[in-house]
Amino acid sequence: MRLPGNRDIFVQNTVLKIQPAHALLPSIIAFLALSACGGNSSDAPVQPPPPTTALSLFAGSTDGLGNQDGTATAARLGRLVRGLAVSPAGDVVIADTSNNAIRKLSTTGQVSTLAGGGVTPFDISSALTTNHADGTGPTAKFSAPEAVAVDALGNTYVADTVNNVVRKIDTAGTTTTLAGQPGVSGNTDGSGQAATFYRPSSIAVDRAGNVYVTEWLHAGGGNPIRKITPSGVVSTVTTKASQVPSRTHFSGGQYIYYYLPVRVAVDTTGTIYTADPNDHVVRKFNPDGTSTVLSGTVTEDIVGYADGAASVAKFGSMDAIALDHQGRLFVLDGNGSNKRIRQIGVDGSVSTVVQSPACSTYSTPGHGLCAATDLAVDTAGNLIVNETGFTKTSPLSGPYTLIRKYAPNDATPTVMAGMLSGVGLQDGMGSAARFSHPVGLAMGKTGTLYIADSENHVIRAVSPDGTARTLGTPGKPFPLGFAGRVNDVSFPFVSLLATDSTENLYVPMGARIAKITAAGDVAFMADLNALVNLPTASSSFISGITVDSAGNVYAAAESSGAIFKINPKGDVTVFAGSLRNTGHADGPGSVARFGYLGSMATDAADNLYVIDAGNYHDQNVGPTIRKITPAGVVTTLAGRADTAPALVDGPRTVAQLTVAEPNRWPTAHLAVDAKGNVYVTDPFNSVVRKIAVADGQVSTLAGQQGRYGFAAGELPGMLNRPMGAVVRDSTLYVSMAHAVVQIKLP
Repeated sequence: MRLPGNRDIFVQNTVLKIQPAHALLPSIIAFLALSACGGNSSDAPVQPPPPTTALSLFAGSTDGLGNQDGTATAARLGRLVRGLAVSPAGDVVIADTSNNAIRKLSTTGQVSTLAGGGVTPFDISSALTTNHADGTGPTAKFSAPEAVAVDALGNTYVADTVNNVVRKIDTAGTTTTLAGQPGVSGNTDGSGQAATFYRPSSIAVDRAGNVYVTEWLHAGGGNPIRKITPSGVVSTVTTKASQVPSRTHFSGGQYIYYYLPVRVAVDTTGTIYTADPNDHVVRKFNPDGTSTVLSGTVTEDIVGYADGAASVAKFGSMDAIALDHQGRLFVLDGNGSNKRIRQIGVDGSVSTVVQSPACSTYSTPGHGLCAATDLAVDTAGNLIVNETGFTKTSPLSGPYTLIRKYAPNDATPTVMAGMLSGVGLQDGMGSAARFSHPVGLAMGKTGTLYIADSENHVIRAVSPDGTARTLGTPGKPFPLGFAGRVNDVSFPFVSLLATDSTENLYVPMGARIAKITAAGDVAFMADLNALVNLPTASSSFISGITVDSAGNVYAAAESSGAIFKINPKGDVTVFAGSLRNTGHADGPGSVARFGYLGSMATDAADNLYVIDAGNYHDQNVGPTIRKITPAGVVTTLAGRADTAPALVDGPRTVAQLTVAEPNRWPTAHLAVDAKGNVYVTDPFNSVVRKIAVADGQVSTLAGQQGRYGFAAGELPGMLNRPMGAVVRDSTLYVSMAHAVVQIKLP
């Protein structure tokens, strides 16, 4: 899913519940409109209950994805978990692919990070990059590892897929590179770094410590199996583990042929077993180098399921293969409509052990096999699978990751680790409310918190006691010339909001600004398209909005180079900067230069603050926070435009900021308290920064760098990619994942 202007979004969710629109009686329009927004008919501010701790939940659910360690019911896993293995002690080792980490689920139910993790450049919707470092615990770095194996001594081996290397994590937690060259692809045999690999995808280790890796063939035409001795010497078992390639047919075009890597397991005798998604068979590679088909018949097409003798058995996707401690062989198999765990006898006969219900395109929570991609068996014979799915049957549903367990002879799984996403559209108080990727926040004079509920395409209003209500109706488009009632439309991918002193709400939509009055009437108040979107210029959208005490609206338009001022009559002028003249320069009015503009905020003296990310595609240009006086004079409040983005605290001229994912549009937001302190969210590092008004010192207020989850209590706590921010009195409200949290300010 893409936002306007090809801007990526972090999480893809959908509407779970639609709230009905309510008509407003003319005699009490103002009262009911404010009530529908979670407000109060009185001008007297309603005081919210004080937070019980420095960091606490205000509304919504903090459940979902992340990399938080802890108990199995509190721990969070990444969006992609690809590899599973069981240690001799019974711990489950997990390749947490999207977190670039190797996690461990202990027999006592605790999830910990064995190696890697932290802030890394991997993202499933961006170009994968080399992210490699040896070291102990979190100092090690991985790049999208897809498979793990554990030897008899408890050492873990990792197919570090995008780094094109094989890693070893010893029992002390120290990671070393066993073989391969980081970032160099190939299929060359040799010792240690003399060898090369091409996207190693499956891994197994035998009793003698030999490691077997399957991969793609760098030049095409095969799918090798490689062997690595304990000393790191690499040889090729076979350059082509399959006989026939897989194929994909595009409408009106020819078939595209390719060989998928086989899935690999090895028994105590050194015999290799492969689940072959190309040939749709289980194959056996003997220690003497010969190979035979153990079960199934080689075929080019997925023909479905058939249990029975080896000669009649049929297989589908062949997602994973595993051996238990008794040497019994299991395969995770699918054919596009459902999945099964199948047991392969020593004679090649096949029986189905666990069968999922019919799977829709996207999995349903509870149908653990539908979205499973890997399989392991523990010492008690429990079958363990990953599950990376969505909470509803739509590509916009809340993603989640679980580790599930099937006990022997029991088709009902139990959750071992992970949690479902707390996504939805549900009104209610506090944790009973549900949001879907809330972003921008704005505070009304009565204490109502307005939330841009972006994936639900509505605006939410949360009263000071934490009760959420809905403005708008999902699924109703916003017509270009619309003027009407707020509950008659939706607000597609709304991400920014601002309020004025009379509780009017301003909502950017592309390069236009809609105004919602306190009575619930909606109309467009300004259209910046003619200024920012010329035929010869790239499109630009409103990326920041704020309002001063006189009711003037200020808007920042991405790469336009300008800050616009819209008076209450709707007249638009350039307030600071110069249209289509970008750069970084302080000074008055049109002398100033901006790069890529983002979120805005206003202080009590009507000074404006705006995020200036420089050239956000150039990671050597760092973001800054710019200050603009009511007279239009621009200065740099904090950050360095001459240095790459980073998380560095200190004096304003030394501190470095990060306001976006690498090579992404800025997603950080600003807020200002009554004293003039400025707060900046940092979704990439998962922290909130503070710029002190007294001396410009930049510090990290909340969150832990690279940790994605939620831990209430004393600061710094833990946040999950904080985005929107707004202050009321001594409380900072921050949106993240599917919730809004509150931070008690000193």
